Amino acid sequence: FNAGGTLLGFWGNPGTGNGQFEGLERIAIGRNGDIYASDERLARIQRFNANGIYLGQWGGHGSGPGQLGRPWGLAADANGNIYVAELSNARIQKFSASGDSLGQWGTLGSSTGEFANPTAVAIAPNGQIYVADAGNTRIQQFTPQSPKKKRKKKKKR
Repeated sequence: FNAGGTLLGFWGNPGTGNGQFEGLERIAIGRNGDIYASDERLARIQRFNANGIYLGQWGGHGSGPGQLGRPWGLAADANGNIYVAELSNARIQKFSASGDSLGQWGTLGSSTGEFANPTAVAIAPNGQIYVADAGNTRIQQFTPQSPKKKRKKKKKR
C-alpha cells in the first residue's frame, strides 16, 4: 500500500513452493528493503525484494542451529541481521540477511533468559533486543552484545 492506502501489489499464495505460504505469520523489512516472511507450518523464512521477487529461504523443521520450530516473530537490526522468535524451540535465533546462522539463545523455562512461547522480537534503535514471552506473560530485554544468560564465574584455587 502507499501512504494513502492504495493497494500497490501483492504476492504469495497457498502452497509449499518458493514464494508460497502454508502458515504465514510475520514479516520484517531488512536494512536494504528486502522483506522477510516467517512461515510457521513450513518452518522457514523466505526473503523477497521490495517488488515481491523471491530471493531465497532458510530453515527447516528441527532444533539445531539454523533449523526452526514454529518460527513466529521476526525483526531486523540496523546491521541487516534477522532475529526469529521460535515458539516450539523456546529460543531466539539470529541470522545474516542471507540466512547464515549467527547464534541463538533461550530455552524453555521461566527464569531470566528462558522463554515459554516467544511470539515477537523487536530491535530498538540503540540495538536493545526485546522479546514478547507470551507463556511467561512478560517482555524480556537483552543487549546486542550478550543476550545469553550470564554464567557464574568459577573461583580460582
